[in-house]
Amino acid sequence: MQNNTDYNKGINDRVDRFSSLTDSNQKKVASEDLRLQLKTNKLNLIKAYGINLVTNATKGSASVFGCENILKTSYFNYCLYLFKVISKLQNIIFTLFGLLLASYFLIQRRGEIYDKMISFVIFYIIFVSAISSDQGDRFHIVVYPLILILFAKFISKKITSFSELLQK
Repeated sequence: MQNNTDYNKGINDRVDRFSSLTDSNQKKVASEDLRLQLKTNKLNLIKAYGINLVTNATKGSASVFGCENILKTSYFNYCLYLFKVISKLQNIIFTLFGLLLASYFLIQRRGEIYDKMISFVIFYIIFVSAISSDQGDRFHIVVYPLILILFAKFISKKITSFSELLQK
């Protein structure tokens, strides 16, 4: 909104002022700010996008991190740690696996249009998620079912190819 204003999530007058604007004024201010950033701050904008992309692909679910030990059980910290690890690993594995599978299906010459559309959606959602920072798996989790569909197609093709090879 203003030049030379640092962004701090915790304490930030800029966010307070922006939140007080109407939707149409927020859109106008955001558009002007984006144009200004593209003209004067491209490198930092690209760096921030890359950092957001990596962060969103490697963090776990905010829901897991927000859990509290209300019942004061002795095993809570162990379970919390376990679920944090599972959540992070799930996000990393599914994101990488999804990008690899989507790439595979997009470069196939004789692939079905349905597979290519699913692949495009996976890429689109993962790369658009970088617009927001510190979202963890919040955006990526919606593509998990699509990744599973592509994985099933991939395995089906490989098993069919292997079966045909054995029959020769």
